[in-house]
Amino acid sequence: RSPLENMHCAKLFEIIGASGTNIFGSQSRSAFFESRKICTEAILSTDMSHHFEMVKETQMIYQMHLDTRWQDPVSLFRAKDTKTKVMNVFLHVADISNPTRPWTICREWSFRCLEEFFAQGDREKQLGLPVQILNDRATVNKAVSQINFIEFMIAPLEAAKVKLFPSLCEPTSFLKCNLEEWFRLWTEEDAPTDEELDKMKSRVARASDMLSQAMEGGVHFPYSATNSAPELDMPQERSTRPPKMRLSTRR
Repeated sequence: RSPLENMHCAKLFEIIGASGTNIFGSQSRSAFFESRKICTEAILSTDMSHHFEMVKETQMIYQMHLDTRWQDPVSLFRAKDTKTKVMNVFLHVADISNPTRPWTICREWSFRCLEEFFAQGDREKQLGLPVQILNDRATVNKAVSQINFIEFMIAPLEAAKVKLFPSLCEPTSFLKCNLEEWFRLWTEEDAPTDEELDKMKSRVARASDMLSQAMEGGVHFPYSATNSAPELDMPQERSTRPPKMRLSTRR
């Protein structure tokens, strides 16, 4: 299970074990084992097989806030189990953050990832193995593959995250803009039919609307002399709004 993530864990503690890089050297034995457990669990949680479960758990934390918002919403983040889930979410979000970066970075790294997939597909063909669906450079549409990835994988997780932490809305805004850019690239390079254009425009608009609604409906944490800040440092929500999405119809 999770061979790549297990390798990452092993490599992390190999580096930490070397002279001059042991950042846990001042900890007690028990504290180190607790830190090791937290790091290992977070890294293993980046396996995409856990993705949809993580989205669901993050949505449940938000729902718990709605159920207790007239009491003490900050208390949700003091529970150890919730802290662990939130840390895991942050690492997973960072691990697949390419679509939430500025367009020039997003586009470059998307093409690099796709080229890696295609290289694997080329090797699969050479060995006479079945070529996995995303690895065939002859059939994969780059722009559509990224729209699909954002719509089905990234947008639901980003929406769940930004509901809990509205101040972290900048990556969500970039995601909305990048979705528009992939749509524009597809329309310019593929010359879709009117029917294909309408269907894709509807899909992109639906994902964009979901992200906008998530940013507008985030958790608010009122602070007062009797209501201390949560142990997870929660920055104040910014009043900035994402740029409006313009779906290009250029052919």
